[in-house]
Amino acid sequence: MAEFVAVISKSGEPLYFHSSSDTKRVRHEFLALMALDAFEARDYGDCGLLLVHSNIAVYGFKTHTGVKIAFAIDASTIASPSDVSKSLKILNRAYSGVSCNPFYVPPDKIHSAKFQGVVDSVMNYWN
Repeated sequence: MAEFVAVISKSGEPLYFHSSSDTKRVRHEFLALMALDAFEARDYGDCGLLLVHSNIAVYGFKTHTGVKIAFAIDASTIASPSDVSKSLKILNRAYSGVSCNPFYVPPDKIHSAKFQGVVDSVMNYWN
């Protein structure tokens, strides 16, 4: 089951956050911030599994501009590396679409119905 998707700026500020549960939102935000330390030790591209904590596995993708995309699923979910990588690439492509929009000025928060639709489709795939 998908838990959350987070997009974090190069400086560590959240640009976008979507949690599967409002009651777990604070816990999920904390896990996204914990993942920042793991991102620092990784190069650009698919960073793979960043951490597992409280039965939640957090995976990441780091763009060439330093923006980090964190995607978390329940650790008991059987996830093939190719499925996780595909989901991260879809999220990265959606973020690229947002960042190329002339009306989006980084590091503003992301408010895009199209981006939200992509996030929803990725989360639904894992549920």
